[in-house]
Amino acid sequence: MEEGNKNEESRVLVKGSELYEVVQLEVDKGRSKYHFVDTLSRIWFGPILGQTINSNSLDEYWPEVASNSHGAWKGIRHEIIKIDPKVAVAQGWNPGDPLKVLLRIKPIEKKMNGGIGINQVVQVDSKGMGPISFLSYGRTNVFGAGEAISAKVEMYMKSLKRQFQVEFRKPLDISSPIPSHFIATLFHNSNEQELQAFHQNDSGLSLSYSKGHHTFQWLGSIRNVIPRSDAPFEIRQFSGESFKSAIKHVYRLDNRDDPSLPTVGWANSISSEIAGAGGDVHHVKQEAMVQYNFPLHNGLGTFNLFGQFGYILPYNGDRVRTCDRIHMQMVGFERFGVGPRSYGKPLGGGLHYCLAAHLTSNNLIKDFGLPVHGQIYIKAGNLANAPESSIGSVKECLTNLVDPTNARVVVGGGLVVPFQNIRLELNHTIAVKVAPTDLTKSFGLGLSLELSP
Repeated sequence: MEEGNKNEESRVLVKGSELYEVVQLEVDKGRSKYHFVDTLSRIWFGPILGQTINSNSLDEYWPEVASNSHGAWKGIRHEIIKIDPKVAVAQGWNPGDPLKVLLRIKPIEKKMNGGIGINQVVQVDSKGMGPISFLSYGRTNVFGAGEAISAKVEMYMKSLKRQFQVEFRKPLDISSPIPSHFIATLFHNSNEQELQAFHQNDSGLSLSYSKGHHTFQWLGSIRNVIPRSDAPFEIRQFSGESFKSAIKHVYRLDNRDDPSLPTVGWANSISSEIAGAGGDVHHVKQEAMVQYNFPLHNGLGTFNLFGQFGYILPYNGDRVRTCDRIHMQMVGFERFGVGPRSYGKPLGGGLHYCLAAHLTSNNLIKDFGLPVHGQIYIKAGNLANAPESSIGSVKECLTNLVDPTNARVVVGGGLVVPFQNIRLELNHTIAVKVAPTDLTKSFGLGLSLELSP
């Protein structure tokens, strides 16, 4: 053994294959931010503190730790320092027992992870089947504290749709039991709204802060709506550029056992947006959703209840633009198949609700390899026109929304196959009550991430 500090003869660096009991931990943060290293050390030393180790086992442990600690370090240096014998005896040490030691570590050689990725998937839309190409580049731990920066380009080959974004993500207060993040995103989107007869370009900046169940966001976006020659007046009147500056808050709580096939638990979310903090777009938008799931008696299946409500209201003499309106999607209807239309083109609305009840069976085919569940459902909803910027117009639209004679009602059933957190459904739906402008469909095959209307 060699002396580690001449002023403290009792603190000695120890080497070799002797056994040591780690009773104290110490982090040398070097140039790194202390809260980041301290948080990582809690993860690293969970299996070590209070355990009996030797230097050889540590030499094998650190490379694995370095590769799994948020991609932050290439290597870690450690020192094993013998505890003062008097202190060790006071802690219950006896001659012949493993030496009680302090383990000091120092992360070294910061690194960044990431690289270029190219991928292609198949898209099915109104124009048929076609590929989507993704080109992405990302780096993590950019400044040594868990930051990430990425760039992504998406190209839809069957339509004039292009998306480009650059995102910077930084974890904040990661030593807290409730982590938080800051995200800044620059974007440019070019979308062909085939069914709505217009093309839309969006360019802007988004800044968001999230902590726990809450997300706060500011969005600044320049939108340009270019109608096609067959677009009706209701769409053409909102053509041209607009600048949207909006503040948004989202609260989401989810304690379901499985979002794609929930059997117990509930989830809810509330999204509130106000546009008008600068720019020429003025509206208030609110969306709320709640879902409750509980198992049936004797394990016969699961009962799922779902409710959704939303509205968008203009103010300051403004009107709700085409690209901001609500489009409600329900099983049993075509895409954009619910709500008012003009010359066959969907116009969207300003207020909507949907209520649904599902009865989902347990696995029907146990030897299939993938679980196959049956379901039956009943759903009701409505989409009312977007109101003008007046109390009278809002009251009129709200009256139309809650009028039971305007409600859409469907019943149906089908099969559900959940796999890899995706829900695949094959359904047959009967339209009990629809509006003359609605477009329905009896059979539907779809993919989704969670149970929804």
